[in-house]
Amino acid sequence: TGALFAVMLAVAAIGWTLSSMAPAIGGLMMMVGLVGTIGMALFMMFRRKPVGVAMAVLYAALEGAFVGPISGFYHATYDTTGSSVFESIVTQAILATLCVFGAMLVLYRTGVIKVTQKFRAIVSMMIVGYFVFSLINLGYMLFFDGSPFGFGGTGWLGIAISVFGTGLAAVTLALDFDAIDTAIRTHAPVSYGWHLAIGLLVTLVWLYLELLRLLARLRSD
Repeated sequence: TGALFAVMLAVAAIGWTLSSMAPAIGGLMMMVGLVGTIGMALFMMFRRKPVGVAMAVLYAALEGAFVGPISGFYHATYDTTGSSVFESIVTQAILATLCVFGAMLVLYRTGVIKVTQKFRAIVSMMIVGYFVFSLINLGYMLFFDGSPFGFGGTGWLGIAISVFGTGLAAVTLALDFDAIDTAIRTHAPVSYGWHLAIGLLVTLVWLYLELLRLLARLRSD
């Protein structure tokens, strides 16, 4: 997990730099990362075999190629010049992500949240539904509306959508924790760790992006 996060952050740092120094290249990098992550996510969704090291590292790099430039875009759009680093929308989204991660881990470890078969099935169906909605929203945003948020815009509907997406991403962390616990308990092969690590990475990046969008909606007029 640490290795994949290191790869993602390294590529994201490059994307962040390019988004300010060469916006066109940064934008191209972001589109490559977006298309690549969606394509690989669909492939892994229907793949029966666990994710291997090569695929996991490639996915982490594509995540970074998307996260870096889009974070730079939010920073340039919603942060005022000369403001404190703690007032930055990106910093606040990162801190919020870490807080949600910590809270969900405590709730899971203390047994407040129990991952049952029914719980997993319901959350999984909601994830698939939200994924389909996100693809439709992306198409609407790119080809019809032109808004950076798509459905709901910056109104109450848009904020409600972001809150729902943030909550769903947070709950998905419980599924990741349970999958890791199950793998340890059943003595799964060490190589299966890459599959679990990429799952945790995907959820945390998803949570970060949802929080970033929520903060941006709240900061918009």
